[in-house]
Amino acid sequence: MTIRPFVSGVLVLLILSCSPEREPDTSSTALFEGSEAPPTAEAPAPAPLEMTFAGDIMAHDVNYNRPPFSNIYEGVRHYLKEDDLSFGNLEFAVVPDWPVSNYPVFNVHPPYVHAAISGGFEVFSLANNHITDLGEFGVKQTLKTVSAIAADTGSSGGQTYFSGLREAPDGRFTTVEITEKGWRIGYTAVALFLNTYGGSEYVQLVSYRDEEERELFLDHLKTITPEFDLFIVSLHGGDEYAVNPDPEKLDFFADALRSGVHIVWAHHPHVVQPWYVYRDGKDEKLILASCGNFISGQTWHIEPEKPDPNRVRTGESALFRVTASKTGEGELDLTVIPVLFANYRDTEKGMIVRTFEDLLEDDMLSLEWKRFYAAREPELARIVAPLPIQNLTR
Repeated sequence: MTIRPFVSGVLVLLILSCSPEREPDTSSTALFEGSEAPPTAEAPAPAPLEMTFAGDIMAHDVNYNRPPFSNIYEGVRHYLKEDDLSFGNLEFAVVPDWPVSNYPVFNVHPPYVHAAISGGFEVFSLANNHITDLGEFGVKQTLKTVSAIAADTGSSGGQTYFSGLREAPDGRFTTVEITEKGWRIGYTAVALFLNTYGGSEYVQLVSYRDEEERELFLDHLKTITPEFDLFIVSLHGGDEYAVNPDPEKLDFFADALRSGVHIVWAHHPHVVQPWYVYRDGKDEKLILASCGNFISGQTWHIEPEKPDPNRVRTGESALFRVTASKTGEGELDLTVIPVLFANYRDTEKGMIVRTFEDLLEDDMLSLEWKRFYAAREPELARIVAPLPIQNLTR
């Protein structure tokens, strides 16, 4: 895993202005006046890259009190394992020496994170509103613990990547470099707000309503994104339980695309929101406005006959399978296929993730729950239905 520190645009200009003048080209292709350099062979396009984007991996007591945690992932593990990279947001602190704890102060122990990795996730965001639940100590311990987990995964032949926390309170943004199937991928995770601000200087944080913070971050993106074939930003924020993103947040996401980002992967509202594909010159770009909850305990007490309308959407979402490919002309094409799923209350295993297809084909499911899921599926499908591709006007 390679970390790239923030470099201001001013510093880049100073470096360039101090560069020595180049010597005349005396290579064999420029020895004779009027000679033409031989055509250079175009680099072959990399193989298509398959990625899966999920939402918040929560840790309520009905989740962390019901091991083995591998049960959570059984119903979708094949989706997460058959792709190249799967992305999830870890919405908690990880402090091994402190007790596990539920809302409003989330803490888990390493086995809960290991289960997400063995379940198929390789890339994580640690930048979210709950990362400072245990203050500065909790932030530092989470970074230390997740770093050790990633190193342990690497020593076993796998790869785990994460972003969102800083080792020093220097205000710099860092980029994780991921190399996969010939793609050079840049990845960074940012929180848009925090519940508490003790330890906030160790979190990559941008308030999109603060013009100075917003522009500083966008300028950073303009500087760093040209170095990569594909650049992905995780952004955590917005209005909780809103089915549609607020216009100001969506404008900020679009500005990130204009600054060189290819995919904005967003979460926090705990419900899924629409996704948007933009045409930016020769490339397609994507905003996943909110991927909802991947797993939580928020619908543990839902009953099929009279579901709480304020809670029901927190237990259903989609795995967004995104295939990125390059055309012969170097254009970026993105294909998005949502896989609809729900958090299912299993009396033996606890809350687990199951696809709607699996649930509706389960002959052991009660008639009441079958009717419930049959009614919920078209509502979720409507929200994640493809929208027309838009031009990313500047």
